[in-house]
Formats: sequence, C-alpha cells, structure tokens
Amino acid sequence: MADYAISFKLSALRELEQLPAPTGRRIFLAIQGLATTPRPRGGRKLSGSQASYRLRVGDSRVLYR
Repeated sequence: MADYAISFKLSALRELEQLPAPTGRRIFLAIQGLATTPRPRGGRKLSGSQASYRLRVGDSRVLYR
C-alpha cells in the first residue's frame, strides 16, 4: 500500500511548536502514523463533512482530511 503525503497548515505547525515537548512529540508521531494508516482505530469521521476526520491523542484532537 502506498503511503499518503502529510502537509500542515502554517497555523497548525505554530500550535504544535507551542505545546510542551512530550505532548508535541506524541501528537507529531500520531500525525506521522496517518501517512500509512489514514483511518486508524479510534479515528472518527466528522459529521457534515465528506472527507474530514478527527483523531484523539490524549486530551488533544487532530483534525485532518
């Protein structure tokens, strides 16, 4: 299976950089995992959208398309 490309909005990168290091690393690793598994266990489709999903990482949520 081919990997998917991961791209970030500039605002998302800024927010990720402002998080405490352990939290930021945990979220970044979860996002990297989306390249090989775009619909991981625990990921949910957002209602009202055809291609948007969310993934909980601890107390945070990652929104992605």
